[in-house]
Amino acid sequence: MHRAHTLLAQTAMPLSEVSVACGFSNVTLMKRWFHQKYGQLPHDVRRQAFCGAEHA
Repeated sequence: MHRAHTLLAQTAMPLSEVSVACGFSNVTLMKRWFHQKYGQLPHDVRRQAFCGAEHA
């Protein structure tokens, strides 16, 4: 999950590619695990990283 968080925050890699790169069989499964671990959805992390936390 740390790798997924890093890829989301530091790259513009599509979510589908992030999920495959992190070993998930589909995006939905990664979203569930990600939310359980971080309390956020992947798009929230990406928005904060690219738009700034003050715009999230």
